[in-house]
Amino acid sequence: MSITETYDSPAALEAAVLPEPEEPLSVSFKTQRGTLISVRGRNAPEWADRLAMISAPIGEEGESVLDMIAAIDATLAGSSASSDSAPFNGGQQQQEVTPPCPDCGGRTEKREGTSKSTGKPYKGFFCSVNRDHKPNFVR
Repeated sequence: MSITETYDSPAALEAAVLPEPEEPLSVSFKTQRGTLISVRGRNAPEWADRLAMISAPIGEEGESVLDMIAAIDATLAGSSASSDSAPFNGGQQQQEVTPPCPDCGGRTEKREGTSKSTGKPYKGFFCSVNRDHKPNFVR
């Protein structure tokens, strides 16, 4: 199968991509948000063909499996995949890396502003998973 081949249905893609039992070559990739993608094959050329297949357009929409995974990833993370986001295929998003929440290890987002009660400026990382977790303030 070539890299430019398209698939008319999810079933056709599934038949081409899903591994048969006991395929000895398996490589896993992790997205920025932690989704694990495994590509398997009986040998290196077959593995490379399958890797190419997940980035090939399928159906009338022309979306690839990678596009679909990126959209699901974004939805699960509470944002939406859009054309202004970086492409999944190795593009780097211009997004600041934030430390994990000290309470749960979840994602945090940086916020800064002026306190309504004291009028003083603040800057910190706030848990995106649970609003009750204590923010990590920075100077």
